[in-house]
Amino acid sequence: MKIAVIGTGALGGFYGGMLAKNGNDVHFLLNSDYDYVVKNGLTIESDIHGTFNLKDIHVYNNINEMPICDVILVCLKSTKNSFIQAIKSIINDKSIIVIIQNGLGVEEEIAELFPNNNIIGALAFIASNKIGPGHIHHLELGRLKLGSYNQEKTHLVDDLIKVFKDADVDALYTDELKYIRWQKLIWNMAFNGACVILNCTTDQLLLNTSTREMIYELMRETIDAAKACGVNIPVDEVEKIVAMTDRMKPYNPSMKLDYDNKREMELKYIYEKPIEHAKAAGFEMKKMKTLLQLLHFKQAEYFQD
Repeated sequence: MKIAVIGTGALGGFYGGMLAKNGNDVHFLLNSDYDYVVKNGLTIESDIHGTFNLKDIHVYNNINEMPICDVILVCLKSTKNSFIQAIKSIINDKSIIVIIQNGLGVEEEIAELFPNNNIIGALAFIASNKIGPGHIHHLELGRLKLGSYNQEKTHLVDDLIKVFKDADVDALYTDELKYIRWQKLIWNMAFNGACVILNCTTDQLLLNTSTREMIYELMRETIDAAKACGVNIPVDEVEKIVAMTDRMKPYNPSMKLDYDNKREMELKYIYEKPIEHAKAAGFEMKKMKTLLQLLHFKQAEYFQD
């Protein structure tokens, strides 16, 4: 099985690195880190799996030089999704495209580009950051949930799940892709935006009584929105998510890191699309709409500099 990693950052670097470490045929597409990784290798510093450096791996800075692959792991920021059409040069009709991105509505757009391919949505329940060129710091967690968007599950999907598990990645398949997308949004919509607006880490939000209650309210609104869209998530999921986050180390979500580095934030799929879907189903996400407006304001500040 040939596996391509498109976007070797916090997610692609970790999951691709774990697969390569276990001897799989992994091909990494890099951008600014290419020269560094060619010279120094890819370093995964995991607080769970230990630190390892991968030097003898396939790396590219031009997608047209990559081979045809059976599995394409798209780990780009969703703000870079205009690049995805370039993977046409490394797939055939049997290739599966795995979209490891947060938010809602990603698969619909990619399926229009690749109608003959099995599009797999994937949610990474992980705390991982890119902390330097070719250097990924995996703090904790790591579960990967996958679900087919447009086709029945094939043997290649089963094989991929096994490959992940053999590489010590907690991967599982679900038929409820819409459910897991909304489930992950409960955390992402609450913590990503709040950490940006309040310039803090996740633990700081939960240690303060007022912001802790705000997080609860944002999460409950997301559950109500999901229900309006036909996805029934138990209310006690909020308590489980908060308890999990309480146990986590102080963490800067990916959107906070993007803001700190003056990069475009993933507002379209994490906020705009869910708010649109909920509104179409008759539910107004009023709190999230306000949070989105504040995020647009914060982003405009540095784009206007």
